[in-house]
Amino acid sequence: MTTPDEPPQPETLRRFRRVRRSMAAGLLASLSGSFVVAGVVPGAVAAGALSIVWLPVIQSVETLEDMSSPAVARLLRDRNPGHVLVACEAFDAAACALALALIYLTPIRPAAIFIAYVLVASAVPLFVDVAEELFTGEIAKISRGEALRFNISIYAMIGFTGSLVAKPLGSVLATAALPAALGINLGASLVGLLLRLRSVRSMSVFDDEAPEQASDGETDEPQPKAAHPSAPLGKIIGAAGPGSPAVSGLLACSTAIVTGYLAQWVVHSMAHPSGAMAALLVATGVGATIGPYLARPATVRERFTAGAGLLLTARIAALGAILAIALMTGAGSTARFTAMLVLNAGFGATVVASSVVQATARQSHYQGHALAQAVGWSHSFAAAGTFIGVWCGLALGVQCSPVVGILLAAAVALAAMARLSPRSQTSTRDAAMATEL
Repeated sequence: MTTPDEPPQPETLRRFRRVRRSMAAGLLASLSGSFVVAGVVPGAVAAGALSIVWLPVIQSVETLEDMSSPAVARLLRDRNPGHVLVACEAFDAAACALALALIYLTPIRPAAIFIAYVLVASAVPLFVDVAEELFTGEIAKISRGEALRFNISIYAMIGFTGSLVAKPLGSVLATAALPAALGINLGASLVGLLLRLRSVRSMSVFDDEAPEQASDGETDEPQPKAAHPSAPLGKIIGAAGPGSPAVSGLLACSTAIVTGYLAQWVVHSMAHPSGAMAALLVATGVGATIGPYLARPATVRERFTAGAGLLLTARIAALGAILAIALMTGAGSTARFTAMLVLNAGFGATVVASSVVQATARQSHYQGHALAQAVGWSHSFAAAGTFIGVWCGLALGVQCSPVVGILLAAAVALAAMARLSPRSQTSTRDAAMATEL
C-alpha cells in the first residue's frame, strides 16, 4: 500500500488513469447531448418554434436550482459520487426516451414536450456538477496530479464541445426537427452511462487500497485533511483564497455583467450580424479550450493564490483593452470587430483558467464534508453572482453602450482579487483553515 509521501506504483497509476479517462469520456458524451439540447432553445426561439418568454423562464429556473447547491452538496456528501453520476445519466436517458415516445405516440405538440423535458432535466446538471467535483476530490486523495489533469481535460472539453460543436448543431436542428436533437441527446446519455459505469467499477478497486492522499510527481506538498465533517456558514463564507465561495460569486458576477452583451454590442455595427456572432462564438470556444491549460502552471505546484491573482490581472487587462476600444468612437467597425475577436478569446481563456484554479484549490484544501460544503456554497454563490450580473448588465445597457458595464465588471473583479489576500493568506494558511474546518 502506498503511503502519502510515496508515489503510487506504475501499475496503480495506469489503472487509475484508465478510470480518469473513462470518467472524462463519459462526461464528454453526456455534455455533447446536453449542449445540443441547450443550443436548440435559442435556435427555436429565433425560428419562431418557441416563444421568447422561454429564454428567461429556463434561465431563471436553472439559476434558482443552482442556488440550492449547498442542499444538494449536503445530500450527496455521504454518497459515492460515481454512483450519483451514473444515476444522473440513467435519469436523463429515461426522461429523454419518454419525451421521444410522447412525441411519436401522442398528438401533443413536439415543442411543448421538448420544453417539458428541458424543465424536468434542468436539475440534472446541478447534481452532475456537484458530484463531478466531489468525484475529483476522491481522485485528489489518491493523486493530486491526476485530479489536476482531470480538471484540465473536462474544462477543455466543455469549451470545445459546447461552443464549437454541440450548441451550433443544436441551433441548426431547432429549425429541422426537435426529435433529432432529443435522439442525439439520448444516444449521448447512453454512451455516457456506459462509460461512467466502467469508471465506477474500476474506481471501486481503489476503495480498500488507496491512501488518504498521494503524489505522482505533480506536487511535493502534503495535502491537509478536513478534521471536522462540517463547518459554520460564517467560516465558509469568510474563507479567503481562490477556492472561497465569495471569490466564486464575485467572479461569476463580473463575467455575467459583460458576457453576451458585449457580443451584441460589437456585432450590431457589422454588415452580417449573424455571421459575426458565429465568429465571436468560435473565438470564445477557442479561448475556453485553451484556458484550462493556462491554469496548469498555477496549480501544478499549488500556487493557487499567485496563479489566481495573475489570471485576474490578465482578465482586468482584457477588460481595459475592450474599454479602450469602446472609447475609440472613430475606429472602423471591421477593426473593432477584429480586435474584439482576439480579446474575446483572451477574456474567455482567463475566465475558464480561473475556474480550474478555483476548483483545484477547493479539492486540494478540503476533504469529506468540508469539501461538500465548499463546493455547494461556491456553486450557489456563483449562481447568485451570475443572476445579479446578468440583470446589472441589462440595466446598464451594455449591449448599447458598454463603458459603464465594463468599469463595473473590472471593479467586481478587483473585489475578488482583494479576497485572495495575497500577503496574509498563502496556500499554507488556506490549508490550515481546511484543517480547522
